[in-house]
Amino acid sequence: MSYLKKEGKNIITIVAPIVAKKIINKNILPPWEAEPYLLDQYLSDNENIRMVNIEDFIPHREPMRLINEVYELKEYSGVTGAVVKSTWPLCDGDSVDSLVLIEAIGQTFALADGYNNKKKGKAIGNGWIVGIKSAEFKQSRIPVGTEIIISVKHRYSMDSYGVIDGSVKAGDDVLVVAVIQGIRMDDNDTVNFFV
Repeated sequence: MSYLKKEGKNIITIVAPIVAKKIINKNILPPWEAEPYLLDQYLSDNENIRMVNIEDFIPHREPMRLINEVYELKEYSGVTGAVVKSTWPLCDGDSVDSLVLIEAIGQTFALADGYNNKKKGKAIGNGWIVGIKSAEFKQSRIPVGTEIIISVKHRYSMDSYGVIDGSVKAGDDVLVVAVIQGIRMDDNDTVNFFV
């Protein structure tokens, strides 16, 4: 349990550290300060999110599954966390090439999409094939052991095609900001890349 203080008032929260940090940094108070009955609903929703089994929603398994924490899943966005490991692709033993962060963005997007499809009673799908529309990498390599936060937000979609904004941070440092496009792979889908 963490306590946030705003204008002399204590707000009791049980939230992921990233959410608490956002509330403090943006000087935004949660809705339950005005409406205390909303606290129970928020805690219930947050608890359910923290218990999501990532592997139920994305096809990746260790060592290719990069994300290992779920902080937030909303209809058009998601926030996950990970710790850079020496078993990750593009690792030289001490650090990983920052290009692998695109995969972390893609996995976060697939998780949020699958989770929301399940909530709506739709099929989860078999993941996404993603491509980089644009990306700005702030560092070329990320040291093993670095804790990262991955955020994605839906930009637009049509049928099985979608475009998202994604970013990865380590603390206050932005590591990459990207626009990713993807095609959802459903059970019977095949893609011909040579057309």
